[in-house]
Amino acid sequence: MAASIKPFLDRTILFCCGHFHSDYHQGIPYQLQKNHPDIKVAVVAFVSSAVELNGKDTTRLADFIWIGED
Repeated sequence: MAASIKPFLDRTILFCCGHFHSDYHQGIPYQLQKNHPDIKVAVVAFVSSAVELNGKDTTRLADFIWIGED
């Protein structure tokens, strides 16, 4: 998936993916930074409630965390 974004790196883009592909800056963000160290990447994690964050290391989870309402 990171490779499919490559043609668009000359502009601001937003891509959506599952937690497995972005949490803790792993997966797609890691590959983008590894292959293109000059680009800026920000990760937003979406959770349905604050309860979902219990026990997780949120300091490294993402740059921003969006908490939905119950």
